Amino acid sequence: MIKIAPELSRRWSAAGIESGSSVGLTLECPLGRVALKEDGGSLAVSNGSSEDVGEVVAISQESLTELVVGFRPVEMVLQDEGVEVSTPAQRLLNAVFPVRAAFFPPADQF
Repeated sequence: MIKIAPELSRRWSAAGIESGSSVGLTLECPLGRVALKEDGGSLAVSNGSSEDVGEVVAISQESLTELVVGFRPVEMVLQDEGVEVSTPAQRLLNAVFPVRAAFFPPADQF
């Protein structure tokens, strides 16, 4: 997730979240943790294993991938068993992981 931090920050800015909201959360999946926090009008993305921010939200790797590519809305992921977040954290997730037309290139043919 750290590698796509610039894209997540761009999405945050495009969502027009009010500066000073001070909302943050840590996403936890089987491959690790990542912390997302509003930082002076932009989004700070950091390794969550050493510094959890706000709520810790446990989701599957599959659900995280679906969120990142815009394939599945946050509301559907929140219906997965064991996934719960507060309303402010859900707004952050909606801003950073908007639904959009997911593009998957066709497989190469040999």
